[in-house]
Amino acid sequence: MRISYFIIVGSLMFAPAVGAADIQFPSGKLESSDSDVRISGQVFKPEGPGPHAAVVLLTTCGGLSQHVTRDWPQYLVDLGYVVLVVDTLGSRGYHKGCRPMRDRFAAQARDAYGALDYLASQTYVDARRLAAIGFSLGAITINEIVMARAPRPAGTAEFKALASLYGRCRDMKPGTVGNTPLLQIIPEKDRYAPDCIERSKTIRMEAHVFPGAYHGFDQPQITQIRSDPFGNPMLYDSAATEQARALVRAFLEKNLK
Repeated sequence: MRISYFIIVGSLMFAPAVGAADIQFPSGKLESSDSDVRISGQVFKPEGPGPHAAVVLLTTCGGLSQHVTRDWPQYLVDLGYVVLVVDTLGSRGYHKGCRPMRDRFAAQARDAYGALDYLASQTYVDARRLAAIGFSLGAITINEIVMARAPRPAGTAEFKALASLYGRCRDMKPGTVGNTPLLQIIPEKDRYAPDCIERSKTIRMEAHVFPGAYHGFDQPQITQIRSDPFGNPMLYDSAATEQARALVRAFLEKNLK
């Protein structure tokens, strides 16, 4: 797999935020033992009746931060996508943070499929063109759980494209990862970068490394370098954010035709 390395230049201007509608939907059941949970979310819609392609956003361990409640929704809605932001942490009464990690990955994966089914049932959404984008916790959920799941039953909604930003790839293994198109955006200064680069050589994905970029590079509130609970240095980078958006745009256009 060829890996792209981006020279990051330029700056990013933010447009006014789009309006959101608060909604609830049942979490998906991936195992017979999964409990019934109502999940909160925010839906952002482009102009026009549709049906539109739609994107599910899966948050970091920080939950509903600006990059998923304003910045990415604004960008994607301007491109014509419906956006559903999933509030796994708040809906389940979890404190902000990543522990216990495995429990949170599993819960977020169930919520991702619940969001998928909710969108597929809406008349303003094209159920054949659904994608998910995950950030940190959400990216690991995509990499290690969603990508590893068997296809859903015929006639059931399915993600047609998945994108992971600054996620871990350690547990991705050849032969256990499905064929859904996957975009992997890897900040060079991220502790997860070496594993993701290595996995991209043997696992089907579109991988891009951003030289000099840190974990959480699209989060404008991180104005000074600080570490997440796992020692990942974090810092906002407007130019890296702009590059990531351009890659996501091209990836979605290619795979949600």
